[in-house]
Amino acid sequence: LSKRIVEPMNKLNLDEPLENEGYDELSPLLRRIYSQQQHLKEQKNTLTQKQDELNAIVSHLEEGMILLDNSSRVITANQAALYLLDVKNSNNVVGTELLMLSRNMALQEAVQEALTGKTVTRRAELRGRILKIHAAAIGTPEKMSGVAVVLFDITQSEQAEQRRREFTANVSHELKTPLQSIIGSAELLENGLVKPEDQPRFLNRIHQEADRLVALINDILRLSQLDEGGALPHEQVSVLELAQAAARSLTAQAAAQAVHISVTGTAGTVFGVRRLLYEIARNLCENAVKYNVPGGSVTVEVAETE
Repeated sequence: LSKRIVEPMNKLNLDEPLENEGYDELSPLLRRIYSQQQHLKEQKNTLTQKQDELNAIVSHLEEGMILLDNSSRVITANQAALYLLDVKNSNNVVGTELLMLSRNMALQEAVQEALTGKTVTRRAELRGRILKIHAAAIGTPEKMSGVAVVLFDITQSEQAEQRRREFTANVSHELKTPLQSIIGSAELLENGLVKPEDQPRFLNRIHQEADRLVALINDILRLSQLDEGGALPHEQVSVLELAQAAARSLTAQAAAQAVHISVTGTAGTVFGVRRLLYEIARNLCENAVKYNVPGGSVTVEVAETE
């Protein structure tokens, strides 16, 4: 008798509770099972939607993003994080231990410390790049759900900071040299330690070094304009005229070293920034005069080819 009673119950299709034919007494139970199933489906759809939204947001982040459970296993990781960690095979990373993705000690230490409930920031070098690692606990120390790790690629900003320090050091050195010359000459003149016949030479030196200072400051201002992306005026420029102007500006310096400077050639017109092209021509000519031999010569020839 029990078997006859239980057999129809064992044949119930719980996937479709309302489609079963059997005991009417089971209808309330089957309706309740159906209601719970519908509620679970709605919850699953909501969770799937939120997971898809999270994946969409994380995948479009420029920063690397990794979510870990409290066992340091990957819940999700975007492509930026996999690239920064140099993960060759990006498939099936979910569920993988973080140690299998990267053995970087700074990253491992940041995650382990974050699992204690702290928010941690570390700096790491990986594959020739500089990363800032930010790890934060998810949940509370009593009930830790996992860790959120964000990887910032700060290579460019670090390099820019290094260039800024080098630039500052170079500018300080370049400004100090003419200033020391000006101060030294002025002190000698002020204290009456210069013979009257030598005073014009010292005054000329002060004038030259002051011009050098102005040129350095102008260079710094031009560098600032270029760094900010400021547009510079372009025009048709005669390279021959620039070379002739550069040679004229170096006449006194060349004569002091007994160096003869001459310019020959054709116009050689180019489209560019006149000021910058002039600086190129002058720098080339000035180096040729400065590093020449006494009694030597500098010949500037401008020619236009294909």
